[in-house]
Amino acid sequence: MSDGAEASLFNRGRQEYAKAIDTMASWAMEFPQRKVEEAIGDELVRLMTTKTFDDVSVAMLVRSG
Repeated sequence: MSDGAEASLFNRGRQEYAKAIDTMASWAMEFPQRKVEEAIGDELVRLMTTKTFDDVSVAMLVRSG
């Protein structure tokens, strides 16, 4: 993830990812790729752009099973 998204999705002090990462991974396993991309994009715009002026990109690789 870019540093703009990382500021919202990763706690450096505790070295933990936000619960939103698990949510996005579960979406990726449950819904078609296009729908997941749209939902994550909408959330990035809605939530993270209010916290940072930096880029807010996230790339995910999810393996089921």
